Amino acid sequence: PRTDYCELVCAMSPAVQVQIGLGALRQLSASEGGLMTSARLEKLKQEIVSGRSVLVVAGDGSVRRAVSLVVLRLVNSDGWLFVQLGKISDAGYEPCCQLPGMKQLPPEAVGETLERLIESKLSTLLAGKLELSEVSEQTAEKESQALGVPTRYLRLVVAASISAGQAIDAPVIAYRGAGSEDSSGLPFGESTKPSSAHVFHELFERDVWAVPRVQEPGSRSWDCYAWVSPEEFAFLTGGSRGESLLTYWLSLLMPPKAAPADEDSPSETFSL
Repeated sequence: PRTDYCELVCAMSPAVQVQIGLGALRQLSASEGGLMTSARLEKLKQEIVSGRSVLVVAGDGSVRRAVSLVVLRLVNSDGWLFVQLGKISDAGYEPCCQLPGMKQLPPEAVGETLERLIESKLSTLLAGKLELSEVSEQTAEKESQALGVPTRYLRLVVAASISAGQAIDAPVIAYRGAGSEDSSGLPFGESTKPSSAHVFHELFERDVWAVPRVQEPGSRSWDCYAWVSPEEFAFLTGGSRGESLLTYWLSLLMPPKAAPADEDSPSETFSL
């Protein structure tokens, strides 16, 4: 079968991957002529050395990045998806609607990465409550927004459901409301509210769970999760109108007044 160089490198030993990746990084630094920032180059180097991504020089001389992700596709009895909505903090909010996921590290099996995802990010919500089924592969290629490098994403999607008799019973986050002491923080008035907010108004009564982002020590920030229907997920991830609606939804959420975090459960940024 036809296999490109990137796939061949991904099948090599971690030590060889690091050696090839650092060579590609040096070429990237030289070819960009100083356009690639030192911060991006350092982040790429950390990813290569830790095994979180592979960097190669393609046949045409361009530098390509490859990342293996393990993604949780959790569906409830109504067919709704458990998704990450984005991040909120005392400073504001960052919309990013996606299925929960984590970069796979060598030599982890899919189940080991999934276990690390649950333990580090979702233990208060999902630990001991999942029934796992099949694993499917999805491949996509696009430029990394965080690093500015053409990237191939191999997504290993783990299908799961909530075990019989189980439910997410963690405290939910509160909403801001007109007339409340926190209503002054609302950035949208009736005239600036997204038009789609009237169609998807049920979202703004939906339970949302906030999980402290312990990978950002010293800051009060949380990842937000909720159940959404497949149609809602498609709209929220489908372009600028969905992002506008998601931004509005996050703006309605009040950062928790206290956020005790489990210091023994370090998390990891799922950046693309």
